[in-house]
Amino acid sequence: MDGRDYLLRVVVEGVDKASSALKNVRRHVVNTSREVEKASASFMEFSSSLRRIGEIAGGVITGLIGFNILDQVNDMIRDGVRAFAEFEAESIKLASLSREVGQDVNLLAQSFRVAASAASRDYAVAAEQAMAALQSLIKAGLSGEDAMNALGAAIQMARLESVDFATAGNNLVQVMAQFGMNGAEATRVVDTLVNASRLGIGTANDFAQGLANCGATARNLGLSLEDTTTWLVILERRLGSAQEAGTHLNRFFLDLYEIAEKLGVPIRDANGALRDTNEVILDVIARARELGGDFKSLQDRLKGVDMRALKALSTFTQMTEKFEELREEIGRQGSTWEAYKRWLETTQGRFAAMSAEVDRMKRRIGESASSIAVYLGNTFLPAIETVFASWRGIIAHAVGDVAGNLESAIEVQMRLGRITEEEAGNWIRSWVDMGKITRQEALKIAEHLGIMEGGIRDLVYEAMKAGEEVPEQFGGGW
Repeated sequence: MDGRDYLLRVVVEGVDKASSALKNVRRHVVNTSREVEKASASFMEFSSSLRRIGEIAGGVITGLIGFNILDQVNDMIRDGVRAFAEFEAESIKLASLSREVGQDVNLLAQSFRVAASAASRDYAVAAEQAMAALQSLIKAGLSGEDAMNALGAAIQMARLESVDFATAGNNLVQVMAQFGMNGAEATRVVDTLVNASRLGIGTANDFAQGLANCGATARNLGLSLEDTTTWLVILERRLGSAQEAGTHLNRFFLDLYEIAEKLGVPIRDANGALRDTNEVILDVIARARELGGDFKSLQDRLKGVDMRALKALSTFTQMTEKFEELREEIGRQGSTWEAYKRWLETTQGRFAAMSAEVDRMKRRIGESASSIAVYLGNTFLPAIETVFASWRGIIAHAVGDVAGNLESAIEVQMRLGRITEEEAGNWIRSWVDMGKITRQEALKIAEHLGIMEGGIRDLVYEAMKAGEEVPEQFGGGW
C-alpha cells in the first residue's frame, strides 16, 4: 500500500469515528435538555407553591395585626371605663367627706372633677394625681374652695421638689395656717418657699418645716411670710438646717422685746406705738455688734435670755447680707411657674403633658362607653358612634342633646384655636344664664374639656355654696 492510500484510509476512518462521537454527544445534549425542562417545570411548580404559601402567610399576619389592633382598642376602652369610674368614685368619696351643711354631694364632686381635670391639663399630671393632691389639701385642713385654689401651687411644689402630693400639701397648708392665709394665696406661699430654696441650702419643704417652728410667733410680732422667711434663710445659711434655724428663730422672736430692753433698743416710737419689728431686730443686731462680737459679753449683758435666742442673735451679728435686698428676692412672685414652665419644656415634661392628654382622652372615651352601655340598655338607640368625640356633635344634635351639642361646638373651636379657655368658659356660662343648659350640665362640659376659666369658676363656687338651691329654670329636663 502506497502512502497516498494509507493517508486516505486514515482520514476516512477518523471522520467516521468523529461522526459517531458527535452523535453520542448530540444524544446526551438532547437528554440533558429534557432533564432541564423537567427541572424547570418542577421549579416553577415549587415557586408557585411558595407564592401561595406567602399569600396565606401574609393573610394570616395581616389578620393577626388587625386582631391585635382591635384587641388594643378593646383594652383602651376598658382602661378608659376603669379610669373614669375610679376618677368619679374618688370625687364622690372626697365630696362626701368634705361637704358642708346643705351642700349637694354630686355638685361638689362635679366641682372637684372640674378642678382636677383643669389641673391635669395645665400642669401635665394625671387627673387621678390631681384628685389625690386635692384630697391631701382637704385632709390637711383646707375647705373645698381653698383646696381648689391651692391645687395648682401644690402640684408645682410636689413636682419641682420631687415629693409626693401628700407631703407637699401638708407642708403648704401648715405654712398657710401659720400666717392665716387662704387658698388664693397658696401661689405666694410656694413662690416664697421656692425662692428660699434657691437662696438657701435646703429644699422648699425644709423651709416649710422651718417656718412651721416659728411662723405663729412671727405673725404675732407682725412679721409677714416674706419677712420671716428672710430671717430664716440668714440663719439657715449658717446653721445648715432650716428646721434648726426655725427653732432658734422662734426662741429669738419670743425673747426679742426682753433683749431689746436689756440692750437699750426702744420698741415703741415717739407716739407710743410699737415700732416695725424688722427695724427693732436690725437695731438689736447693730447694738450687739457694738459689744465687740464677744459671745461671753453678750451672754453677761443678756442674763436670763434663752441660750437659743442668744445663739440666734450672735449668728445675726455675723450676717453680711443686706436684709432689704434679700427680702426682695425672697418675695419675688412668679418664680415657681417660671421653673415649672422650664420643666414642661424638657423631654420629661413633654412626655408628661402627652400622658396627661392621653389620660383625659381615656376618661372621655370611658365615660362615653359607659354612658352608651346604659343608654342602649334603656332605649336601644344606634348610638355607638358617640364613643368618638368627633361624632359627638352629630349624635347630640340628632337626639336633641343640647349640652352635648354645645360641648362639641366648643371643643372644635378650641382645637382650631379660635377661642380661648376663658371665652369657652364664658360661652358655657351664658348658656346657663339663658336657661339652655343646667349648671350640672355646664360643669360636666367643663370637666370634659378640662377648663376652669371665665364663667366656669363662678359656676363652681355657686355650686359649692352651702344651702343654696338650684334655680327652677335650671332644674328642667330636655
